[in-house]
Amino acid sequence: MTPLASAWLENDQLAPGVIVVGLGGNLDGPTAVQARFDSALASLASLWGPPIVSSSLVTKPVGPVQDQPDFLNCVAAF
Repeated sequence: MTPLASAWLENDQLAPGVIVVGLGGNLDGPTAVQARFDSALASLASLWGPPIVSSSLVTKPVGPVQDQPDFLNCVAAF
C-alpha cells in the first residue's frame, strides 16, 4: 500500500471524507473506454484533488445480455 493510500485509512476503514468512485464501460472498445475514464478522472480531480486509481480490470458481461463486449473497470479514491 502506498503512503498516500494508507493515509486514507483509519483502523482498516476509509477515513471520513474519502470519496470512492467506480468506473466501468464497454462501448467503442477498451481504448475509448480508457479515454473516457481519463477524462472523467481529470474532471473529478479538478474538484477533489488527485486520485489513487486502481489498475483496470477486464470482466465478462453477466446477466441476461451476455452477447456484448467485455467491460473495462477501475476504482478511484479521492
